[in-house]
Amino acid sequence: MIKIAIQILDVFFNVVAGIFLLRLILNEISPSPFNTLASLLHRVTEPVLVPIRKILPDSLKEKLYTDISPLIAFLLIIALKFVIINALSVLFLRHKARPPSLKLK
Repeated sequence: MIKIAIQILDVFFNVVAGIFLLRLILNEISPSPFNTLASLLHRVTEPVLVPIRKILPDSLKEKLYTDISPLIAFLLIIALKFVIINALSVLFLRHKARPPSLKLK
């Protein structure tokens, strides 16, 4: 059961990380605002990126020529994936390592 959960979470985190990576690439390309894929990615990722932009200092925003909030979100998702998957893997290994219970009659 835990192994299946780990695999599902792995796929989920990979998809979410891919979405933010695509958003990062599209920021550099600057597609037309009428592009359906670009507007969909913008609507999906913007609720996560707004708080990240608020945390970034203004001096950093002025020095950089591009928005790095998608990169920060991507790195945070990868770190979160690492922590959660490893924690679940440890639980899975502990569950499998338990000796079988002895039934006394």
